[in-house]
Amino acid sequence: MADISWQRFLVGMLLLIFIFLLYERITNEDFLIRIGLISGTREQVEMWMILLNPILMIGMLTGALFFIFGASFMTAFMVAILGFTMYFTFTTPTFFSMLGLTYGEQAEAIGWIAYMNPVIISGIILAAAIILIQVRGD
Repeated sequence: MADISWQRFLVGMLLLIFIFLLYERITNEDFLIRIGLISGTREQVEMWMILLNPILMIGMLTGALFFIFGASFMTAFMVAILGFTMYFTFTTPTFFSMLGLTYGEQAEAIGWIAYMNPVIISGIILAAAIILIQVRGD
């Protein structure tokens, strides 16, 4: 496995923290309504966020792998699509019902997953970066 310099890793982690803070602020419906960026009812803003959230997540994953870890754009995009698919497959109520959770337990699990979003996405990015480094041998 190739080594990443500690400076590149540190800068990458700081950039990821900044990106996630920005991501959390952009996807917060209350914030968007307060600043007047998206007008309309709360339900309309939630519908826009349902549409924009996957696009923002794929862009964030692609950008992190492309700029921070130096993967090619197409590789970074394909890994982002894979991470996005895995995230939304394993965080749905259908998956939780297959595990045998009740409705209350599903709601609690989804709440925790929404709260831990940045940590989960960081884990996906770091796992993908490690795999890319091992495969490429950089």
